[in-house]
Amino acid sequence: MAKRIKFPLEMKDGIKVRTLEELRLHFDVEKVLLYYMNGKLLSWLLDRHYDEYIAEFKKIKRTDNSLLEICRILDIKDVDAGNIDVRKIEQKNNKILKVKQYTDRKEVLDNIDLVA
Repeated sequence: MAKRIKFPLEMKDGIKVRTLEELRLHFDVEKVLLYYMNGKLLSWLLDRHYDEYIAEFKKIKRTDNSLLEICRILDIKDVDAGNIDVRKIEQKNNKILKVKQYTDRKEVLDNIDLVA
C-alpha cells in the first residue's frame, strides 16, 4: 500500500498549515470554505487522523449556516460571518473547478476572478 503524502492547506497570507493549531492561528474564512467545498479539508483532516472532526463535518448540511458550523467544529472564535457571502465563494469554487479542466497553472488559478 502506498503511503499518502500529507499536504498542507495554504491560507490567504501564503502560510501553509499542517496542524489544527496552525489552522486556527492562520484561519482564513474564504480558503477554509473553499477547502471544505472541494473536499480538501476532509482529506487533510483524514491524513492527520482527526477522526472526531471528520465525524462532525459529515453531519453538516450545505446551507448558509455551514460557515458557522465549520467555525464551531474547528473551535474558531471571533469570525464575522455576516460579511461572508457563502454563495459567492461557492460560485468561485465552481469556476476554479471548470478552469482546472483546461489548466492547472498557479498564476491562472490565483487570479481566478480575472479569468473569463
